[in-house]
Amino acid sequence: MMGAAGLALVGALAAVAVVWPALRPAAVDRAADGPGPAALAVSDIQLGRAVALDKRISDPAGAFSPEETIYVSVATEGAADHARLTARWIHEGRVLAEVSQGIEPRGTAVSEFNVWKPRGWPRGDYEVQILVDGVPAGARRFPVR
Repeated sequence: MMGAAGLALVGALAAVAVVWPALRPAAVDRAADGPGPAALAVSDIQLGRAVALDKRISDPAGAFSPEETIYVSVATEGAADHARLTARWIHEGRVLAEVSQGIEPRGTAVSEFNVWKPRGWPRGDYEVQILVDGVPAGARRFPVR
């Protein structure tokens, strides 16, 4: 999905360390999906300027400049035959973009999302919310300066 004018999304990679703590992770009950672990939970959310091939943040950041691509790496624990992992990007209470990807995790898995705006991000406070099958599972706040 695309948000504000000129917002370009590019998704699919990373995780490591950032300034603000994630909201308490929520476990999503997967017992109805059959055998295996009973829950899938977000265990870590990291922000940065780049990701490595293992989808983990290779250049951690807690603040960004208007012209930068912003990456979020999401680690999950547990198993699911199929789950929908979503990153929702918010500025001043308005959803700018929301992108989802299907995952089939077994144990620890890492996924990456990123956003970029060709004409630059307005300065201010932002938040990326992470959802598992539509259920809020954590978030990170960050400024664009």
